[in-house]
Amino acid sequence: MTIVVKARDYTKQPAKNGRVKHFVIFYERNKAHPDGVAFVDSSKAAQVARTPKVQAAITEGKLVVVKEDAPTEAQPQAAKETKKAKDK
Repeated sequence: MTIVVKARDYTKQPAKNGRVKHFVIFYERNKAHPDGVAFVDSSKAAQVARTPKVQAAITEGKLVVVKEDAPTEAQPQAAKETKKAKDK
């Protein structure tokens, strides 16, 4: 089972050149994650497995859960079938 998480809201200070800085919030190598790695930065949400380190980051407030039970690459057909059944 995977979840979609994002970084908590960080104040993004523009650099002198006007670009917004993005920060790496969470990084972990684990076979449970899609593609074997979890990488969350301050710019977007990411799909990760609920490992102990991810759970610790959620508990500490570094990460926020956006969506529970996100389908992994191995589950997209099952997710589509579930959605079709709900629509009926």
